Parts: sequence; C-alpha cells; structure tokens
Amino acid sequence: ALVSVFLARAVILPLIPETFEIFNFSVSRRLLILGLFGFLMLFAARSMITGKSKEVESNTKELNGFKRWIIVIAEGLIVGLLTGLVGAGGGFLIVPVLVLVERLSIKTAIGTSLVIISIKSLIGFTGDIQAGVELDFTFLTMFTSLSIAGIFLGTYLSNKVPSDGLKKAFGYFVLIMAVFILVKEFTS
Repeated sequence: ALVSVFLARAVILPLIPETFEIFNFSVSRRLLILGLFGFLMLFAARSMITGKSKEVESNTKELNGFKRWIIVIAEGLIVGLLTGLVGAGGGFLIVPVLVLVERLSIKTAIGTSLVIISIKSLIGFTGDIQAGVELDFTFLTMFTSLSIAGIFLGTYLSNKVPSDGLKKAFGYFVLIMAVFILVKEFTS
C-alpha cells in the first residue's frame, strides 16, 4: 500500500489532466477521482450491509502459499493506489476490503485498519519533520491524547457491541459518506 500510495501521488496523479472531455462533458480530475471513490464506497457499503451476517474466519485455509501472497499484495496495491489518488487515509477502503475479501471480523478489520493508518501517518509525520515543516506540537499533543482516550473507550465499547450490528452500522456510515461525496461532487 505504501508503494502504490507513493506511485499514485508522484506518477499517476500528475498524468491526469485538470479537465478533460468525456462524451462531450467537461470532467475535472477532482470529479473523476472523488466520483470513483464515491462509487467504490457505495459498492463496499452495499456489500457490508447485505453481506452474510455471521463472521467468517480468514480464508487462509482456502488459499495458501504463493496464491495467498499475490492476493494480499494486490489488495495492498489497489487500496494504496486509491487512497493515494483520493488523498485520504483509507479507512473507508481498508475496512471493507479486510471484511469482504480477507473475511476478517469487523472488529479485527477496524483495529487492523487503524494500525495501517497509524503507520502511514507516522511515515508522513517523519517525512514532514525531515522536510522542515513547522508543526503545531500543542495541537499534536492534544490530538494524540484524545486519540489514546478514544482507543481505551473503543476497546471498552467493543466488548459491548455485537459484530453483526457494528458491521451493518459501518456499512450504513460508509453509505451516508458515499452519498454525501457523490451529491457534493456532482452538484457543484
């Protein structure tokens, strides 16, 4: 994912023109990317809301060895590419992929997504420090403190919320965000 995020930002994104014509319609780069993102979110939301309600163990029993690694690498490249193009952390894409493709429980997928996003954020943070970007350490300290409090609250609540309900709730949340993005982009 990290490799494809870099390639998306450094190579692919600059190749997409700011505006171009499709079937006599002028389309902006932003509309193309966020439209694609919104439709992918709709698909993911639909799959999470209507999918099987029982948790399924990871499908590593079905695929072993080289085939398994190819699928995992492809997933990482695709999610990294999409998050690199959109410029978002990727939680809206990582969680559905982990739940629907990897067959992880929603709770495990959310935790895994947060670890992945944390690593990507840490890499970005160290890059900013190396580049000499001025950082607001007061804001960072407050944000980090609230995030740590959220970790403890989320851990406590995860034992109280059933996975099936959480999966559907996340699906509806992704659906609402997808509709919001699509309406905003196609009406402005």
